[in-house]
Amino acid sequence: MGLFRKRNQIVPEGKLSWQVGEYLNQRQRKLADYLNNKTRNVSATAILFGLIIFCAVFGSYLIYLLTGAFGVFN
Repeated sequence: MGLFRKRNQIVPEGKLSWQVGEYLNQRQRKLADYLNNKTRNVSATAILFGLIIFCAVFGSYLIYLLTGAFGVFN
């Protein structure tokens, strides 16, 4: 779907935090490319339907947990 663009940043290469960040960005990019290839042929309607189902299932589960924490079901 291409929601995010790759950002080019100029940072000194001697810093450990920069190296860790670069490694994580590379892994994230590989995972994103893999998932984009897997979902290339899925229609936008199917993705939207899946998102609605996902939100409904986990939203209702979280509401169940919250109401159970306050003793509504006792």
